[in-house]
Amino acid sequence: MTNRRDRLAFGILSGLVMAALAVTGSFGGRLARAESAPLVLDIYTADSQGLGVTSTLIYGDQEAILVDTQFRIADAEKLADRIAAKGRRLKAILITHPHFDHFYGASVLLKRFPGTPVYASASDIEYIKGSLANTVAQMRARVGAEAIPSDIQIPQAWPGTQFTVDGQAVEVMASLQGDVGPGPRNNVVWVPSLAAAIVGDIAFNQVHLSLRATDADSRKAWQETLRLIQERNPRTVVAGQEPPGAARHSGRARLQPGVSHRVRGGPGRVPQRGRARGRDEAEVPAGRSGRNPELHGGAILSELEGGAGGQRLQHHSRPAPG
Repeated sequence: MTNRRDRLAFGILSGLVMAALAVTGSFGGRLARAESAPLVLDIYTADSQGLGVTSTLIYGDQEAILVDTQFRIADAEKLADRIAAKGRRLKAILITHPHFDHFYGASVLLKRFPGTPVYASASDIEYIKGSLANTVAQMRARVGAEAIPSDIQIPQAWPGTQFTVDGQAVEVMASLQGDVGPGPRNNVVWVPSLAAAIVGDIAFNQVHLSLRATDADSRKAWQETLRLIQERNPRTVVAGQEPPGAARHSGRARLQPGVSHRVRGGPGRVPQRGRARGRDEAEVPAGRSGRNPELHGGAILSELEGGAGGQRLQHHSRPAPG
């Protein structure tokens, strides 16, 4: 009888201990998540020869996700060094859109971080496959065969639009209109905890943009994309292209379509050929008239709240996207 009572008491005690451990573990897990370090953005920007393309590393204490990969071998290697120096596990590489300057560098990165999945949308992969051979030939002729990878990595379709870094959300706003036509083939990577939008070539910061692949309808859709991003009240917007050392501003970013701004005493711009229209205006590309065209229906990253002035943006004769 005594042994049976002892066994019953031991069973009750064991159950209470296990319940207490479960509660403590649950609370501890919530506490650990609550105390996890905020995510950080590290932005690499190519020089003018690399078209001022941006690549953004989103990282926490343990993990990281990269957005866009550069296109020149030299830039991709510098980017790989920068990622390795963080010491985080690279979980994935996300491609914002299918233009060559944002994904050619993936094969260089995979040599340093083998097994890392490179993701893009299914429609972007279709676009890449259809244009890859022609674009690679053009770019090798333009910048030199030794400057770009010989083994271009075609991304795989992303498994969904929800990712995490150290348990914190990283979302893809998929199938939006930007500078890729026919579209919609642009995507935004949104980091909720930072209110940060990594927008690829939906917005441009202090550099000329290309409207060659868009028409009136797609530019109207591009304006709608800007509105959707603005609705999220981003604190940070990472443009697809900008000059190295471009000013970073605090406060809420403001995206404006179809507007022209002037540069006032800011840092150097990605060089463009042509004569300047005065010290406060960006240069006019060769073949354009002296007057800077208004970007009706275009899309830009305008000045930020608290920043010093905005910029005038123009049509930009960059290499044909692929």
